[in-house]
Amino acid sequence: MNDNARSRTAPQFLDDIQALLVEWHGCGASACQNPTLSTGADDVNSDSRVGYIRAIYRARRSRESVFGGHAKLFGEPAWDLLLDLYVARACGAVVSVTSACAAAAAAPSTALRHLAALEREGLVKRREDAEDRRRSHVALSDRGLSLLETWASTAQRLTAIGDARRGDHHMSDQNGLFSPRG
Repeated sequence: MNDNARSRTAPQFLDDIQALLVEWHGCGASACQNPTLSTGADDVNSDSRVGYIRAIYRARRSRESVFGGHAKLFGEPAWDLLLDLYVARACGAVVSVTSACAAAAAAPSTALRHLAALEREGLVKRREDAEDRRRSHVALSDRGLSLLETWASTAQRLTAIGDARRGDHHMSDQNGLFSPRG
């Protein structure tokens, strides 16, 4: 191991792993194009949604570089798994269980436990690798995809409303989410 590698911190190595996962999924910097991804649950552009979810995932991973060892206090392995599997599906990537566990940014046993819980809830599905029976792959189920797209659409709208409230006060708060409660 060279001196540069020795001087790197665990969060820096985790950032490197996350960057490799993005490359592995073949997603690059731009949102993936996959016309079959959207469930048609709303009118938000699917490419925009993929980019939004990718940005959420990257922002979550950036916490390690800011908070260092304290970042473990903010862990949500199941959520990270869902976000990563969404982007992978958009890119048409096949995700091994090992890769999914790395994306969860948690200990392998913790990630596997969360993956099993997501599978029990019907949010992800697991299947054996046809070429290597020692490996399995994991993907969002149709239900998981639908729920995540619904959440992302809502989050994007809320962000837009919040941005409008701070900058352009002419946009109405249709859902009353930013109105004072009385």
